[in-house]
Amino acid sequence: MARYIAVIEVTEDGEYQAYFPDAPGCIAAGDTEEEVVDSAVEALAEWVADAAADGRPLPKPRTYLQLLKSGEYPQLGDGAMVATLPLLRERGQLARAN
Repeated sequence: MARYIAVIEVTEDGEYQAYFPDAPGCIAAGDTEEEVVDSAVEALAEWVADAAADGRPLPKPRTYLQLLKSGEYPQLGDGAMVATLPLLRERGQLARAN
């Protein structure tokens, strides 16, 4: 199962927002850490389904260390939270994700 890094930040209003460096345009939000993580898992699955429907190849997820070393995301070392989330693809059958 592929796992993508989500960067989670808190807005000035106290809302949690998440985005995926390796899934451009894939974002999620929530009022709590738990809500933003749940929302991010769903958003990633939808983003991948859209990419597949459009015939776009999926980017290979990078590790936290690779993202940190890239220098593209300075907020990783400056207050942002990071979650490694599973890519749960809809296949028409029940799946268990721990």
